[in-house]
Amino acid sequence: LLNDRNELDTDSYSYRMNEAATRGAIVCLATGGSGVAFGDTDNTVTVKAVASGGVPVGILLTDVVNIDTTLYHVNQHKEEVQKGNKVTVGKKGWWVTNNVLNTPSPGDLAFLDNSGNISTTNNGTVQNPPLGRFVTKKNQNGYARVDINLP
Repeated sequence: LLNDRNELDTDSYSYRMNEAATRGAIVCLATGGSGVAFGDTDNTVTVKAVASGGVPVGILLTDVVNIDTTLYHVNQHKEEVQKGNKVTVGKKGWWVTNNVLNTPSPGDLAFLDNSGNISTTNNGTVQNPPLGRFVTKKNQNGYARVDINLP
């Protein structure tokens, strides 16, 4: 995930993540809390290994690490959080990411693919709604600008 972005709607207080992950992946709802569920440990997100049945909530904007905090500290300047803590998720805006499969063209629909990647094809067994649209094709380093618009 590059710094070239336009974040219109982010959520940094609703979801927790209980696994290590790298920013730029699309995260899906793992379990739903009851009621408002702010800060509820049941309201977690995950990077789904298989796109089928995933309910995407947004693009992960923080690295989630699993380190021994008695020996090392979490570096907030690198946008890291310890697993089990709250993560920041981008819901609306555009981001430049290399978590892109296939060869997108500007205007192609963007779908959740396996392992949190973004693809031009819908690989879910059930019709997964599009995440948004590709704004650019991949550059020589594999990065593409994706417009994401999730509720």
